[in-house]
Amino acid sequence: MWRILFVAIAGVIHGGLGTAQSLCSVYDPFKVQPDNSKFLIGGAFPLHDVDCKKVLPETVQEVIAIQWALTHWNQNPANKHAKLGLFAGDTCSRAQEAMSQSLRFLDTVGYHEPQECRTKNSGIKLLGLIAPKDYIPSTFLGKMLTTAELPVAAYSGKAVAALIEMGVQNIIATTPTVEVYVEALVRLMSSLYSNLVTIVHDGLGKQLTDRVTNQLKEAGIFVSEVVDADTPRLAYALANSDSNIILSLQSTKEFIQVLSDPSVYRMDKLWISLPIDGRALVDDELSSLLHPQAQIEIIALQPQLRELPHFRDYFLRVLKNNYQKFQLLTSYVQQLYNCSDVNCEIDKQQFLHRYQPSMSIEAAIRMTYAFAAVGQKIASNSESEETCIHPTSECTALIIRELLALDYEYGTDDPSEFVGERLSFYKGRENVLLATGMTVKAIEIYSSDGKITVHHMMRYTTGRQPLITPSKIRAKSLHKRSICNPYSSFCGQCQNAQWVNEKRFSLSIPRHYPMYLVGLFDFHNGPSCQSISTIDISLPMAFVHAVLTIKQRFADMLLFKNFDFGILFVDSCSSAKQAIEAAVRTETQCFQFNQADRNITIVPGSALGYVSALHGNSQEALKGYFSSGDSTAAFVSVDSDSDSRHGYSALPSARNQALALLKF
Repeated sequence: MWRILFVAIAGVIHGGLGTAQSLCSVYDPFKVQPDNSKFLIGGAFPLHDVDCKKVLPETVQEVIAIQWALTHWNQNPANKHAKLGLFAGDTCSRAQEAMSQSLRFLDTVGYHEPQECRTKNSGIKLLGLIAPKDYIPSTFLGKMLTTAELPVAAYSGKAVAALIEMGVQNIIATTPTVEVYVEALVRLMSSLYSNLVTIVHDGLGKQLTDRVTNQLKEAGIFVSEVVDADTPRLAYALANSDSNIILSLQSTKEFIQVLSDPSVYRMDKLWISLPIDGRALVDDELSSLLHPQAQIEIIALQPQLRELPHFRDYFLRVLKNNYQKFQLLTSYVQQLYNCSDVNCEIDKQQFLHRYQPSMSIEAAIRMTYAFAAVGQKIASNSESEETCIHPTSECTALIIRELLALDYEYGTDDPSEFVGERLSFYKGRENVLLATGMTVKAIEIYSSDGKITVHHMMRYTTGRQPLITPSKIRAKSLHKRSICNPYSSFCGQCQNAQWVNEKRFSLSIPRHYPMYLVGLFDFHNGPSCQSISTIDISLPMAFVHAVLTIKQRFADMLLFKNFDFGILFVDSCSSAKQAIEAAVRTETQCFQFNQADRNITIVPGSALGYVSALHGNSQEALKGYFSSGDSTAAFVSVDSDSDSRHGYSALPSARNQALALLKF
């Protein structure tokens, strides 16, 4: 009875329909339904591109993989009372059609049937809805599912991300999610003795970036900056970042493109790739990822993919025996072999050379077996079977409970690549049900003496208690580290920062520093601090020149080694009150201001010292504050006397001046 699959997949049998009708017929959903089947799963699959002509080979493989798994399950005599079928509808990679096909599937199992019209014998029972593998179609579907109580399975990372962002409940993920990658990243950062990253993202997934940032923060890892990969001066922003580790939240293709920029790969930074598309780099891509002149190092987090030779051989037989009969397979073969004739010759060696397996095949098989095993549990209990006669919220809750209690061991009647392994689920972040046994690996890529080295650092396998398998790593001293400085605003010290007038606070160079020298000057005066003061501009200029000269000339001194500080200007507006408020705020409060399109945050205690060019009441007020001992920072003024605690004068005292005149 499995031949019905190929009739359904065909969509169009050769020579029977005109072009317009042929394109329309691709939307005809197909069913894989063996005799006496009790349960059904299904959803929308992008088998074609948006033109409804170009076949998407990976999706074809995934649908055939689901059918292959169902064949193993349904042909096992032990499962004769829990046979499972499949409903699949082509979307032509369109969001609207993904909605339409999903609704058609739900209609076939009576989901929209009024309660008064339901009978006790509904026939085949719904076990779960399969979300489209692409982000946008799953987003559209997710909007509808926010009000539906259904088990929703996702075998691609993009689908999971979309469903989470739409607030969908009862998500079942059989592929590593972004949250799983972040868990692996946290373990990796621990092995690197680091707790600070800069994030580079694609500019589209703000919710995803926020989720990653919050998850890192909970694990004690801080984010110094979040930078859009499309920013015009990306390399400059990264070079001036406080973090030596850059976390890429991009697709694999975008990540490769960014690293091709010489201004990026010549940085002395460590890049960690977290692929939001879930795609793994193959060996050739890994070895060519680094430019020969690169100074950066790379750690790629990616899924560990299982070799499936038995499925590959099965898929070849499906193509060889059926490509002349069914339009979908005909188009697949024509694209694969670049031939336009129906009589394309399928050579096994040539097929093996051209065959590129989808990276979601394993996840699709795992999803199929999860539903099949739950169906078996329900079918073996009359009360459970009664609960799931119709697709209700009670049945959904039962399916979720059975998944969380599941402990299925693959046997000899199952795909041989899985025999002996166990399948179970646990509740992860965002209440997503995650399959156990999914592995994320960390691969290190670096250049040493002109030679590119690719090295496996760690494996992270999902489970209620995740399994961490470290590999022998390079000496710790050879790895780049990134540690939050004590007074950095992004290191958890400023939960609530107060915004201040950016006209009164500014940096000589607008960026974050671990420490600051604070210069207080009367740039303005008047009640509203708007009138330009008659201050000698040479004083603040001399201040900047002196600091920069010291930093340049004595950069190698032990005092300045691996240490940097900035110059913070404060306009006290010729007011003693404003001067005191500025000093107290710098010592006791987190405050923010905007400069050069950057949000600058100053942390209490980050002031090395204060330099004052104030006079009169303002100067006396500051002397009183620093004499009180409320601040341990040094205070330097330009008047001739400084009797305050921690206070110094940049001018000789009146007594020393008199003595100098007498000696002269």
